[in-house]
Amino acid sequence: MIAIQTKYIGATNIKGSRIKAWTDNGHSVSIPYTHEYSHEWCYFQAVKALVQKYDLEWDLSDMR
Repeated sequence: MIAIQTKYIGATNIKGSRIKAWTDNGHSVSIPYTHEYSHEWCYFQAVKALVQKYDLEWDLSDMR
């Protein structure tokens, strides 16, 4: 099993708020936080972006 961690990063004077997703093996991605959608949806989008960015063949259907 691979653990994917996510974290909310608040807005600064330069960048808006975003979600960061990363793994222990060094993969990471940050995406803008979309306030129109639910909290869970935003985090799931970050995980999907991580999988897509590194072309990982992970099954996300059983994600918790």
